[in-house]
This record gives sequence, C-alpha cells and structure tokens, in this order.
Amino acid sequence: PGDVPAIRAHGRVSAEAVRDMVARGMTSLTGDTRPQDAWARFFDKSDVVGIKVNPSGTPQTTTQIALVREVIRSLNAVGVPNTRIIVYDRNSNQLEVNGYHALVPPGVRVIGLDQEWIANGETHGGYDREVFCEMDCFGERETRSYMGKIISTEVTKIINLPVMKE
Repeated sequence: PGDVPAIRAHGRVSAEAVRDMVARGMTSLTGDTRPQDAWARFFDKSDVVGIKVNPSGTPQTTTQIALVREVIRSLNAVGVPNTRIIVYDRNSNQLEVNGYHALVPPGVRVIGLDQEWIANGETHGGYDREVFCEMDCFGERETRSYMGKIISTEVTKIINLPVMKE
C-alpha cells in the first residue's frame, strides 16, 4: 500500500521503514498510541533482554541488522541499557559471519550458545546441562536438547526475531 515506506532503498534495508513497521506492529498489538508506551508494557530497565536472531541462510534469510537495531533502540527508549541486552543464537560462527558483533550498538553482547568462557573463576555461556527437554530427534543418539546458560541464568525476557524459510 502507498502509506507504507519502501523497505529497500538503493538495495539496502530502510531503517525508517523498519522503524515504522515495528511501531505499527507494537501499537496494533497493545492498542497504545505511542510505540514507547507499547514497549513499556513488556520491558523496563530492570530486564535483561535476550534477542534471538536467525543468522543462518545468508544473505537473504537472516534476521536483518536493521530490525535488530530498531528493537535495541526501542528497548533503550523504555530504559533498558545496552549492557542488559544480549543478541544470541546457537551458532557463534554464523553470528560472526553475518556481522552482528560489529553492527549492534556498543555494550550489546552478541553470544553464540556454543561458546563458553571463564570469568572470575566461573564458566559462562554454553549450554545448561541441568535444563533440558528429552525428545527423539529423528533417531539421533542424543535425546536431550539443552537450554543455553544465558537463558537459564541471565535473561529475564526474550524477543524472538525469526525469518520465514522454506
């Protein structure tokens, strides 16, 4: 329709169009007039927000950086600081290849669940062997799907930014 800004301008995703679509989506969801009020229904400065992206399927079927940046901007507008925002997926290599580390604002952590690191003598990241779902995955020997440690220990809210595939 004519009242929706073009998503792509000169081959790039339009940040203005993404901002407008996210604002429309959030105000339609909540009935609030102002996007900031809509976001404030779900998030505040005390939250640690995990943003689940999909970095596989380069280049066309990944969670676009423009969308991730708009979600971060919207969280900031309701008081969530960058240091309390984590962009994550299971595969650290795909996050790196798609540039999430370099293209999110300073302070936002980008974490692959397949990574572990040691800080202050404690192991962080990776998978939580205490939190899992038992299931038969197409006859594979491993029947447990483990939750990421950042999800079981740090994050208080999750925003899932999937892409449509297949």
